[in-house]
Amino acid sequence: MNEFKYPYFVSYSYANRFGRAGYGMIEIYCKKPVETFDDVKEFINTIKKYNPKLDNIVILNYIPLKELSE
Repeated sequence: MNEFKYPYFVSYSYANRFGRAGYGMIEIYCKKPVETFDDVKEFINTIKKYNPKLDNIVILNYIPLKELSE
C-alpha cells in the first residue's frame, strides 16, 4: 500500500545563488491532505530536496489531484 496517496500539482517561483529567477512546477505526493501552512511549507522542503541549487522558493499555487485509491 502506498502511504503517499494525496497528489498535488505545485507551482513555484525561485531565485538561484547567481541571481537568476524562474518558475517551476512539480507533482508532490503527501501522506495526508494539505490543511495547514506547515503542510504547504513541506512543499518547499520537497522542492529543495530535488533541486538543491534553488533558493528563495515561493509557492504560488497548489491544486489537489485525484486521491489515489488503495
